[in-house]
Formats: sequence, structure tokens, C-alpha cells
Amino acid sequence: MREEQVIAMSGEAMALWGASQSTDVIDLIGDTLALAAEINYTEYLAPLFKVEIEVLWKLGRLDEARAALERNLDDANRRLHDERTARWEHVRLGVEHLRVEAISESDPLTGLPNRRHLAHLLPEVLEEHPPVCVGVIDLDGFKQVNDDYGYLEGDSVLQEVAGLLERVCRRGDSVVRLGGDEFVMVLRETSPGDARYVFERVRMLIATRTWHGIPSSVTITASVGASVGSGAFDSARVLADATSALQQAKKSGRDRVTFR
Repeated sequence: MREEQVIAMSGEAMALWGASQSTDVIDLIGDTLALAAEINYTEYLAPLFKVEIEVLWKLGRLDEARAALERNLDDANRRLHDERTARWEHVRLGVEHLRVEAISESDPLTGLPNRRHLAHLLPEVLEEHPPVCVGVIDLDGFKQVNDDYGYLEGDSVLQEVAGLLERVCRRGDSVVRLGGDEFVMVLRETSPGDARYVFERVRMLIATRTWHGIPSSVTITASVGASVGSGAFDSARVLADATSALQQAKKSGRDRVTFR
């Protein structure tokens, strides 16, 4: 490869100069630098530039030595600038990656973690903090709210629900928005009895709340399907059982908590 040829010629020139201090090496230096410039391979030739200046100085070609020195400084400044630019770009890309990753795992409307986040959160909690109770919460007849009062008011209700669920949670518990009007609560180190108390409290808080932008005469209720599990392997089963329990709660009349 021509890069290897440049390296070999550069090494030979520096060795000859170091051994004999012979100014005849200037021709080899010139050929080496010309080839390096042709293939744009000057990044590692700083030692050769130094030898070139020394040889030109010894030959009394002072103007050429000064020009070589200035060229060497310009090249060093360029490489320093390119390196700084590359480092800042690396930092920028890293920050952008973290930003995109954070956005991709959060719900833009409520700010809650989303389904993607739940996919790795749930196995971790099941493994590290069993028993874990998972409750899937769905607002009953929420489509009618959007139809009667508009999507802006409906979005406001969803944001209020998100805040309500977060306030009910203990430290270490999690709330996730699956999508639409469906949420998940993940309660770590919680027995079924304690979980039922939490989910019943959520159900009552929603049923008795007056919502911003919606007439106080309008009541919104929620159905909750819950399940209990432990161990990372149990993740899919627990979520599926909680979803199935939610469907049963809907079929049984809504506004209730059902365990499976």
C-alpha cells in the first residue's frame, strides 16, 4: 500500500539523518512529503517535518526552513481543530442518542414511561423485588369524553389521571402509559391484599374526581385488571393475566378491580 511506502520512506529519511546528519537526505524527504500529500497521508509525519526543517536550516536555506516551519504549524493547528471538532461531534451524538432514547421510552402527552420502557422495567422489578403486582387500568367509556368535549379536554383528563396514579404510588413503584386511556401500575414487594387496596383507592379517586374542562356532572370510572408474579421469566405471563383480568372487569360491569 502507498501508505506503507510513505511510512517506510519517512523512517529511512529520519534514520539517515540521525546516523550521518547528511543533508543529502533532503531529496528523500521531498519525495516522501510529495507522495504523502498526493495520497493525503500527512497525519503521522510530524517527526519528518521536524527533520526537514533541521536539514533546510543546516543547508542555509533559511526562507524554505521558515516556510516549512509555518507549514508544519498550520498543519498541526488544522489537525488540532479537526480533532476538537470530532470530539465535540462525538459528544453531540452521544447526547442526541440519550435524548432520542429518553423520548422513545416516554409518552409525550403525560411524560410517563411508555410500553417500550415497560418491556425492560417489568422483568427487572419481577426479578429484584418480588412479589410484584401489576395492574392494568382502563378508563370506562373514555371515547365518549373525546366525542362530547373534544380531544384537548380528553388529553387533559389523561394528564390528570397520570398525575393521580403517580401520587398514589410509593417510592419504587412505577406508572406506565400503554397508550390511549390505558395505564399500568407496577407495585413491587406487594401482596395481593395490599395491591387490591391500592387499586381500589385508584378506582375511587377516579370515580369521585371532578375533571378540569368537563362538567362536574360527568363521572369517569376505571376498570382495573391485576395479577401477581415473581422472577423475570414471569413478565409476559403477569402482564397477559392482568390484561385478561381487565377484560373480565369490563364484562362484569366496569368500575371494579378484578384479579387473576
